[in-house]
Amino acid sequence: MQTGIALTFLSVVAEEQFSLDELVLCVRQVMEQQGVPGMLRLILELLDELWAIRATRQGQLPGEPCCASPRYEIKDRLERQLRTSVGTVDFKWRRLRCRACKKHLVPMRRWLTLQPWQSKTHELEKLVVDLVSQQSYRRSSQHLHAIGEIPVPKSTAHRWVAQSGCDELNWPQETLATLLVDGTGFKRRPDPENNLNNKGELRVVIGINQRGQAIPLGTWTSKSWEQIAQELAAHTPGQKLAEQLGCDGEPGLADRLARLTNKVQRCHWHMVHDLDRMMWFDHAPLAERRRQQRKLSGIISIELPADEFEPVQPQDKEQIQHPSNTPKSNCKSWPPP
Repeated sequence: MQTGIALTFLSVVAEEQFSLDELVLCVRQVMEQQGVPGMLRLILELLDELWAIRATRQGQLPGEPCCASPRYEIKDRLERQLRTSVGTVDFKWRRLRCRACKKHLVPMRRWLTLQPWQSKTHELEKLVVDLVSQQSYRRSSQHLHAIGEIPVPKSTAHRWVAQSGCDELNWPQETLATLLVDGTGFKRRPDPENNLNNKGELRVVIGINQRGQAIPLGTWTSKSWEQIAQELAAHTPGQKLAEQLGCDGEPGLADRLARLTNKVQRCHWHMVHDLDRMMWFDHAPLAERRRQQRKLSGIISIELPADEFEPVQPQDKEQIQHPSNTPKSNCKSWPPP
């Protein structure tokens, strides 16, 4: 079907002085509210009429027929509203009824593959998810309103993201270089029946591949580290998930996830950060806590140059661990008395 659509504008210009900004904003408002959405509404109505004619005259409908010998009749129009990236489109689609099986059908919904109560397009949902992945829900809502007058409140955007399939992760095929895990607390709704208080914990696992790229592996709010470790191990049966595990000093975390990697590295930032808390428990003054944090930060940030160190020999370890077993030397002590 090829149809020519003409869009006519009727403009009334005030005789009094007005600015260019006022003119631009008014034209933009007209195009967003009546221009592009209006043209989209017109195309949908023309397509709806075409399918109504085909159904009543030829018995043709998009998709599978409702019965063996369908005979359709026009019933009424249903008002619908769709949010799109070009604005909100208000339109009506026809509802048909099959005289043979008494089933009601909507040709437009079948043709556009829409859900019965779908209120947004998939391209708008993708746009919202992309924005939320880069900034907060509040900023994303403000950004959508600023760039295109798209009214999507932050609560609505949060619901769309939660109901979308954007949490489907592509599991890496290669062994990761590093596995980073951490958790943070949040307030949740108490559930006395399941013995749950308002203290929840969000647990996050992120992988770093051999090229230094971050790969999200999952987030959990109702599973322990042991359950998370079992779920991660199921993706790579019989082999290690990563070469190294990076974590803080949370009790039980490294014990549960260490079997997924070849070695464990304590997070340097958490070592310095947690030192302040442990010294605070010992009633150390603030100045002393900061001084010890600076000393620890300087120690763990030292990097040995490659091939410029010697491994500790077994006899040297024995001498360090048990100095009493070391034979006495005949050399005089230094410095001299």
